[in-house]
Amino acid sequence: MSHNLFAKVSLKTLSRGLPWLIATIAIGSIADLAIEITGQFLNLDGTNRVAHAQNNPRNNPQNSAKNNADEDRIKALARQTTVYIKTEDDESGRIIKAGSGVIIGKKGDTYYVLTCLHVLKKLEDTDTPENNDKYVKSIKLKIIAPDGQKYDGKGIRGDIVYHNKVVDLAVVTFKSNRSYRTAELAASLPNIYERRIIGTNRTISTSRGTSYGLSELQKFPAVIISGFPLGKEEFDATKTASTPLEISAGYLVNTNASAFSLANSDIRSRGYRLMYSNLTREGMSGGPVFNAEGQVIGIHGRSDGDEVDKLSGDRLAYNLSLAVPIQIFIKYGAADLPIQVNFKKVTRNLRLTEEKWIAPNVHDSGSVNYDLEEGNQAWRLGNPTKAKAAFTKALSKAEDELKRAEILFLQGFSAGWYRDFDTAYENCKRASELVETQNLEAVLRLKNKSEHKRVLDLGYRSWRCRAGAALRRENADLNEALTSLERAIEINRFSQEQKQATWQAQREAEEEAQREAKRNSTQVQPIIANPNDYLERGQIFMYQQEWTKATVSFLLALKIDPDFWMPRIELAWSYLEDNRLDEAANEARAVLDQSKSIDPENPYGPSYTVLIRVHMARKDLSRALATVEEGLRWVKNDPSLYDDKGVILREMGRIQPAKAAFIRALELDPNYADAARHLQELSR
Repeated sequence: MSHNLFAKVSLKTLSRGLPWLIATIAIGSIADLAIEITGQFLNLDGTNRVAHAQNNPRNNPQNSAKNNADEDRIKALARQTTVYIKTEDDESGRIIKAGSGVIIGKKGDTYYVLTCLHVLKKLEDTDTPENNDKYVKSIKLKIIAPDGQKYDGKGIRGDIVYHNKVVDLAVVTFKSNRSYRTAELAASLPNIYERRIIGTNRTISTSRGTSYGLSELQKFPAVIISGFPLGKEEFDATKTASTPLEISAGYLVNTNASAFSLANSDIRSRGYRLMYSNLTREGMSGGPVFNAEGQVIGIHGRSDGDEVDKLSGDRLAYNLSLAVPIQIFIKYGAADLPIQVNFKKVTRNLRLTEEKWIAPNVHDSGSVNYDLEEGNQAWRLGNPTKAKAAFTKALSKAEDELKRAEILFLQGFSAGWYRDFDTAYENCKRASELVETQNLEAVLRLKNKSEHKRVLDLGYRSWRCRAGAALRRENADLNEALTSLERAIEINRFSQEQKQATWQAQREAEEEAQREAKRNSTQVQPIIANPNDYLERGQIFMYQQEWTKATVSFLLALKIDPDFWMPRIELAWSYLEDNRLDEAANEARAVLDQSKSIDPENPYGPSYTVLIRVHMARKDLSRALATVEEGLRWVKNDPSLYDDKGVILREMGRIQPAKAAFIRALELDPNYADAARHLQELSR
């Protein structure tokens, strides 16, 4: 096997088999990839071709009645366990903050509720576990139970720490002699990541077009979220009742926040890792994220790309929603609490057949924003035709050029979800051009954050979308992708400068990455930037075989977020290409150990692939085979691991077991070209 793992990958195959979610927002791994979730594989068209999920059997499309029953069961569970939380002023009773929570345990007449810390207090850079805990225990709380009963609440835990940073989680309690259901917490969560297709002809052949529809999103595990969205009246001093519970269905598409588009790295450091397509509203923070078994897998807390139209007061969520994985709470915050951790493996996936129209937070049903919101919801639930019609209708009404740019951006983004990258590119290109006509250069010179935030944010998103689409079109254009990405970084740098990030800090960090300094990160002024930008830039450089530039970009991504697994794995690959085998192995083991520390049953699969390649480069076939076997114990049906196993066994002269491994790889992925070629070679 060639050591130059990237040299022979064609640009034509570059754009195939890639989740658009990563493409436009991450803008994630750019080698030929397939979505992979460690362990047993799930593909919702009845095969095991592209999408995979740990310990999930194949979803049966003919089982719609049962799937609807399962969806109804989980929605009923959400109604029985989700609560409304308010913090009140001691004297006036005025609501200071409000949000949601989920009942996770009971001891005697005391119920325990898990929520987000920011539901109770504003998060500050100067937060300490001690100060947060003291504050949470001192505030006045009101909790409205699922049956509408109101109780005095008490904060008991606001000091949960993950990697030296206060996590956005908190625990509160209330007392009642009534019986309320408690939600079970998932013991483990499958990783969702992209399987790198490396080397000559290692491609995933996928059909192209605009009508993937619901089945395309159904490659991902379905999740259901519940919470109490806020209206303006919620902050009225006389308001005492909760708003109706909202339940939102969607798909879990990322478990490492590698699709995160905002530059605020503090959100990542607060523990946010899960990303999903569910439409969420302000006030749903603290609400539970349920998997197909009805287990809580995360606590919702953020929306990526939430915007407020200042003229109308409408609030629109452009991109994805985020949650803190429940495993962080179980490991770092659940000590001595009477919680129920469910170790049952997920054995099903929901088919979300209901295309529920969620009443938008839009005031005028005849407005551009109403049509925009309808399209925004349609693509999330897998109806690209409805989304396109709604966006087209909105575009016909829009008179403001920036509103037109917003609509074009969303058209491009949603088209990419269904792998229509040509349409995605054309729309995002038009959006970026419209933003540029709004005197973006003048915005960069004037440095007026309050007046130009809308321009800057939309410019940043549009250029990043344009970069991802350019990279993944049938005729991929690396130069266009890199130029577009650099423009997005430039806009974002200026925008973040207005948030106290300085050019000097950025330059110092880049110089440090250049030197690959080993100093403690606390000696360097922190950067407010999106590490995904530098991850993507490094991956483009890898395709251009610019290994040093790639390494520098990955190091900078890690400087921004040291706990981000993807750039560390990519850094390992760049070291491997540069024949720095020890360093490659060290980085891969670091990710493997970190992932095991959070969830021992779900180690990060790509770590094994790097380690296998290190052993193969050293001609140590025995250790390579042992690493394959270890990986397959956890990542049970990874076709690339079976292909590697076949290559190793072939080199060891074990022809029949090698053939069986290649056959197994093709059973999991019938379009796996390398496995097919290896099997054919053995048959000659």
